[in-house]
Amino acid sequence: MTYMSIAETIKELLKDGQLHFIVPALPGLSVKRDIFVSQEVYDLVGDEAVVSPDLERVSGKARAKIDYIASGGVFVFAMDPMNKSVTSLVARNHNIPQGVLDVRINDPKPELRIFGCSAGCDVLVLLTWAKRKNLKFKAEVDRCQQVWTSMFPDKQPLVGRNHEQYFSTNTIPG
Repeated sequence: MTYMSIAETIKELLKDGQLHFIVPALPGLSVKRDIFVSQEVYDLVGDEAVVSPDLERVSGKARAKIDYIASGGVFVFAMDPMNKSVTSLVARNHNIPQGVLDVRINDPKPELRIFGCSAGCDVLVLLTWAKRKNLKFKAEVDRCQQVWTSMFPDKQPLVGRNHEQYFSTNTIPG
């Protein structure tokens, strides 16, 4: 069996249409962090996303937050899933060794969580999403990790010791 790096696997998944690369939608914003999304997440935040009326505003807000992260914006990153700031935009999830993070969309309602994993410093792969209300976090973290394993069967997501291992600049511990 031929070994492929995570970067090579991402290239293959992009070519196969299983992942999409997010380029900030606003003109003038450049990519500082690579964000890739599954088809599930792309259907929520992609350039041609068509969502139900109750998700239109929050879908747009989610895309704006993802673009903000991709363009190198400053944000609060919570390393401790049991003790995080309400202003955290990105947070690690329990069970930390699974390597699952979430992007937190708290306004407008309904609140969303977009789950994914880090494929390396400044490389985020967003795979699943769910409404926050009545969310069973363990089940969603497990589902995200299953999607990761199906796409990257012989690769583990990054599980960093500090926030700089996930994002090289512009993060505030929280």
